[in-house]
Amino acid sequence: MIIDVLLSYHTAIFPNQSRAVCHVRAVIAGTVTVCIVIMIVAGVYSTEHRLGGLEDPEMRLVWRPQDGGWEEHVTSNVCEWFIGIAQLVYFATFIEEFRKFRLPIARLRPVDANATLRHGASPTSDKSGSSNGGERESEPILKSKSKQFLYIGTGGAI
Repeated sequence: MIIDVLLSYHTAIFPNQSRAVCHVRAVIAGTVTVCIVIMIVAGVYSTEHRLGGLEDPEMRLVWRPQDGGWEEHVTSNVCEWFIGIAQLVYFATFIEEFRKFRLPIARLRPVDANATLRHGASPTSDKSGSSNGGERESEPILKSKSKQFLYIGTGGAI
């Protein structure tokens, strides 16, 4: 999260980003970091100071107020929940930046099992098996005869 905040500050010069959002992210990241430290310290302390219920295997999952370390256990759990909610809010701060971000949709089409791919060319069906007239030899797209798909325009089989 801290690396994301640093990257946000470095990219705040772009049109879709603002310094105010960077400050909000920094506050959330700092608070989460503090909560992680508190959660770990309180969790270790509460486990070390727990008095009852450790002999019975079923009671290990039950933590009662009369057991030692109850307050630290609750503090650790509250910090854990706050971290989870804060991360959701943190990721929500990226919505505006990614709203206008679009990825092209890859169109797939079936590839003939006998198709070959010449260096620098689109996939073709080479049923004659002849040479390319001095050019690089054609490579089969499919290693097996199973039906696969090819990204149109990229030349990579999936």
